[in-house]
Amino acid sequence: MKFVYLNPPGVPPVGLWRPPLPIVTRASGQSRRRESGVGSAGAMVEPQEQLLQLQKDNRDGRLRKQELEELVRGLEAESESLTGRLDELRERERSLQRRRSQASRAIRGEAREAARERAERARGLLEAAEQHRLDLEQHNRKLQEQWEELSSQLFYYGGEQLSQQRAEQQLGTQLLALQKHLELAEAKFTMQAEGLRQGAQRTEEAWASFQEQSGVLQELQGKVMEAAAALEATRGGSEPWNSQPRRVQDCAGSLMEEVARADCEKRLFGGAGAGSIRLWALSALQTLLLLPLGFLALPMLYVALAKPDTDGSGLPSSLGSDAVFRRLRYTLSPLLELRARGLLPA
Repeated sequence: MKFVYLNPPGVPPVGLWRPPLPIVTRASGQSRRRESGVGSAGAMVEPQEQLLQLQKDNRDGRLRKQELEELVRGLEAESESLTGRLDELRERERSLQRRRSQASRAIRGEAREAARERAERARGLLEAAEQHRLDLEQHNRKLQEQWEELSSQLFYYGGEQLSQQRAEQQLGTQLLALQKHLELAEAKFTMQAEGLRQGAQRTEEAWASFQEQSGVLQELQGKVMEAAAALEATRGGSEPWNSQPRRVQDCAGSLMEEVARADCEKRLFGGAGAGSIRLWALSALQTLLLLPLGFLALPMLYVALAKPDTDGSGLPSSLGSDAVFRRLRYTLSPLLELRARGLLPA
């Protein structure tokens, strides 16, 4: 225990001396309680502290358990949402594939026909506008010639000033009207040409957007495949293709998974192994089909080797009869069909 002696506040330092009051700190209070409870209470402090610690650990464990349960529920909800999202993406992929196939067929035919019709219509409009412009220019030249002729006649033959002014005004009015008509025709021709150019530009933009949608669909297919692979990996891990027939049957509608299955089968049975298997099967088939011919030719070979001086008349009657040759022809008919189809060497 530590005591610090200080004069209490409000007491002057002079005069009658009094003992200073002790200042009790936290350490002094704890040491005093520890000294007072050294006897019978000392044995009860440690079990109570242990009980309090256990209760605190129990509360912490319950809180941690609740947090883990909430985390597990959140993960389950997220897994269910991912599964639903994957199913939705697969359905969307199928619908997009159907729409893409339908739209591609429709757009190709319609776009070609519409472009051809627009080109023919534009060509006709351009030809008509050009012909109209030529007609207007020719008419303008004729009017100019008439005006020059009238001016020369008035100059040579004379005339009244009023009639000349009226004629000039009429000719000027006609000339202005023709010029306005020509300007309107040129403006109309320019607007038609601009509309045709804009139509061609819109067609090009529509085709570019269609190609961009095709690229987006391919990217969506790649993302669907990545999401499916990630979900399957989180559920049970990756296994060989031949040990998961159910998974391939469930996803048979997906084009990308059909391609993946074909790639797997090609890896298992493709390449040089497939060619060797085909050659081995063809050679085995040829051997099996040639065995009856060998069995039929063995007696004839034996007779020819045992009795070389005999001819065809010395053969047994069972080998020289028509029934035997008919049976031989019937036996060799599959070989003849295979030879005609090009499956056996000539």
